[in-house]
Amino acid sequence: MKEKFRIFEKHIDHNDKNVLSIGGGMGGLEVILNNNCEVNFFDFIERNFVSKKVVYGWSSNNSEAYNNLNLQTEFLIKNGLSKEKFNVYDFDNDTLPSKKFDAIISLYSLDYHYDFNLYLEYLKKTHTTKVR
Repeated sequence: MKEKFRIFEKHIDHNDKNVLSIGGGMGGLEVILNNNCEVNFFDFIERNFVSKKVVYGWSSNNSEAYNNLNLQTEFLIKNGLSKEKFNVYDFDNDTLPSKKFDAIISLYSLDYHYDFNLYLEYLKKTHTTKVR
């Protein structure tokens, strides 16, 4: 697993304490970060449904989602993140966190399945030091 982390290592500040993950799926990357960095807390923003049809590429209505938040939570716990170390937010139903993040990560989801403009105002409101 250490070799796979090296791909991301040049983009990660090991001092990032509060990380926001947008569309992180089950949270595999975040598990790797948890095992290799000193992240204090993860906030996950996801959509809680699985589209009936898998769509590849950008969609004009950006409504695809491929996650179940209960399974994501179970996966994170089974892979070493204690429940006290993360929150999972349903983008469509929950109030999103309003705090400063040291880093925001989104692989493939932001502006691939979800329209970036949906998040733009939210990201402007968070006092984020880095967006990756």
